[in-house]
Amino acid sequence: MKLTVFMFIMIIFSATAMASELEIQDIDIEIDGNHKSGSVIKVGPESKVEFSITVENNLDEDDMENVYVTIEIQSIDDDGDIEEESDERDIREGDDKKFDITIDVPLRLETDESYDVTITAQGESSNGTDYEDIETYEILIDKERHELRFIETSLSSETVNCGETSILRLEIINTGEEDEDAVLHVTSSALDIDETREFELLEDYYEDENEYKFSTTISTEGAKTRGYPIDVRVEYDEGDEVLEKTINLQVEGCEVSLPEPEPEPAPVIMPNPTQPDVSLDTSDVVVSRTPEARPVITKTSSGWWDDNKWIVIILAFNLLVLMVGIAIVAVILSKRR
Repeated sequence: MKLTVFMFIMIIFSATAMASELEIQDIDIEIDGNHKSGSVIKVGPESKVEFSITVENNLDEDDMENVYVTIEIQSIDDDGDIEEESDERDIREGDDKKFDITIDVPLRLETDESYDVTITAQGESSNGTDYEDIETYEILIDKERHELRFIETSLSSETVNCGETSILRLEIINTGEEDEDAVLHVTSSALDIDETREFELLEDYYEDENEYKFSTTISTEGAKTRGYPIDVRVEYDEGDEVLEKTINLQVEGCEVSLPEPEPEPAPVIMPNPTQPDVSLDTSDVVVSRTPEARPVITKTSSGWWDDNKWIVIILAFNLLVLMVGIAIVAVILSKRR
């Protein structure tokens, strides 16, 4: 009996010692970049929860080796657990170290549900003794009253050749607290797309109607080489809330059509003063023209000298040349004698 009591006391003492020698000293929590305090953590779908855990080594004259931290959230991911573990680090005696762990909250969550969070620090001394410390928190699901999100907005081919097709696929989920009547608009004036769908999304993610899927084939017949924006818009909460996104489809390989040459301007015909005006009526065009005028040469009678003066001048010049020649010959003969 005494041995049993002694062993029980030793177990309790050992557990207390283990908890005090390796101690979770501080836990800092940020949710989507905002600092949070308290033992209850409020998160929404796809929240990013960042834990910074400070662990202290309270051993005397002994280092704590292979220290790591584990965070476990029970039954949150489709009734499965989420568990993340930090890297291992050694902590010198009397010192502390920080361990950072990030938890990604699932998209599909039940409204107003809560889940247990267990944070465990574990390590061992140089003589092989194991130590651990545990802290617990609670995660509370805090959804927006009205909220829709895109799960998928994709094209089967983001780049196509001219004349080819691409399939647009959309998937929308209700992550809010209320059922929603929604209207989907898919438009692209350049690609001649204008489609509208009405649908209902339930807030319970266990129901098939919690999500809505849509697809349509996009033709690029007659398109040009460039990018084409496709606008996706979802209206809900009686039109007070809007979810929208623009998807770009790139079209390549289209023939470049050259601009048609401009017609040459008609020649300008200046009016002829000898031509009469051209008269037009509503049926025929009649052009009246007179024969082209030809110049008339008239001779005026003048005296004999005017008609024969060039002949007289030429004869006189020839006579003068003859006389000069005779004189030169005469001079030459007289010198010879």
